[in-house]
Amino acid sequence: MRCLRAEPVHPTGLPAVRFAAITIFSLAATVWVSLVGAVAGLALFGGGEMTSLSGSQLSMGQALLRVGLATLYLGLCFASLGAIGLFISTLTEQPIGATIAVVILNVMSFILDSIPQLSWLHEWLPTHWWMSFGDVLRDPISWGDIDRGLLTVAGYSLVFWFAAWARFSDKDVTG
Repeated sequence: MRCLRAEPVHPTGLPAVRFAAITIFSLAATVWVSLVGAVAGLALFGGGEMTSLSGSQLSMGQALLRVGLATLYLGLCFASLGAIGLFISTLTEQPIGATIAVVILNVMSFILDSIPQLSWLHEWLPTHWWMSFGDVLRDPISWGDIDRGLLTVAGYSLVFWFAAWARFSDKDVTG
């Protein structure tokens, strides 16, 4: 905040830049994990065709494209959780408080998603559609759950980014 006092920022600027940083970090971290996994897999098992979740064989090029799409999907899912964290960070002065709240929300979402009696709630949970990345690894790709997951990701990202912007826009960061 000291830097903001020296250089005034438009109320939209800081939440937008922070969400862009969250999205870039989410994508970079997910790409890194996929890259390390792919290199380890190639070292241990060699290259060649990949067996899809449907049982058909995919060429190395198709397999890399599919893994890239799954990585992109998961990176966007993580960024939507980051948008929730961005909003929570506007509610507290303690960064660790926002971090702990996001971790609790994430774990709670997974727990609620595993309770059958709450099936009406499942599709609205932020983590429910995360496992749909597996549909990219089918042949042909099953887009239904992926589309729904992307809509949920966009919804959470927009709602919580606007909520963060609304909370931040009335704060005085110039004085």
